[in-house]
Amino acid sequence: MRAIVLALTVSMWVAPVVAAPLAERFPAATIQDAEQVKQALAAAREERARIEGEYRARLQQCQDVFLQNRCREHARRARETALGEVRRVELQARDVKRRLDAQARAARATQSDASRLAESGAVEKEPPARRGPTPEEAAVNRARAEARERQHARDLAARELTPAQRQANRNAFEEKQRRAAEYAQRKEAERKNNERRRQARRQEREQQLQQRSVSATS
Repeated sequence: MRAIVLALTVSMWVAPVVAAPLAERFPAATIQDAEQVKQALAAAREERARIEGEYRARLQQCQDVFLQNRCREHARRARETALGEVRRVELQARDVKRRLDAQARAARATQSDASRLAESGAVEKEPPARRGPTPEEAAVNRARAEARERQHARDLAARELTPAQRQANRNAFEEKQRRAAEYAQRKEAERKNNERRRQARRQEREQQLQQRSVSATS
C-alpha cells in the first residue's frame, strides 16, 4: 500500500510539462514571414527556458521521493515530450528564415545587376526609327554591289583552271610542304646541338668546381 501511495505521489510531482501554448500559437506550416519567424524563435526560447526550469525543479523534488530513479525517468520523459514541440517550431522558423534570406539575396543580386547595366549604359533602349538611304548613299551602294559582282566573276574564272595549271599548283604546294619539313628538321638538329653544347659546358663547370674543391682540401 505504501509503495502505491509513493508511486502516485511521484506521478503527481512529475506530471508532463506540456508546451500547449506554443503549439497553439504556431501550428504546423503557419510561419510564413519574417515577423512570424522572429516571434516563433523568441517564444521557443522562452518555452525552452521554462521547460528546463521545471525539469530542474522536478529533479530536486525527486530527491525526497522513495522511488527516486523512477521519479527522474518520469521527469526526463516529460521534458523530452515538451521539448519536442519546441524543436518543431524552431525547425520550421529556421527553414522559413533560410528561404526568406535566399529570396532577399536573389533580389539584391538582381537589383545590383540592373544598376550596373544602367551605369554602364548597357541597358537596351528602343532603337531609333530607320530612315531610307539618301540618293548619294544609294549610288554608293549600287557601285559596291557592282564591284562585288565583278570580283565574283573574276573568282569564278580563276577557278576554271586547266589540268596543267592544277598540276602546277599541286607541285608548288608539295614543294612548299617539303621546304617546311626541311626547315623543321634543321631547327630540330640545331636544338639538339645546342643542348649537347650546354650539357658539355655544365660538365666542364662541374669538373672545374671539383678540381677547386680538391685543391682547397689538399
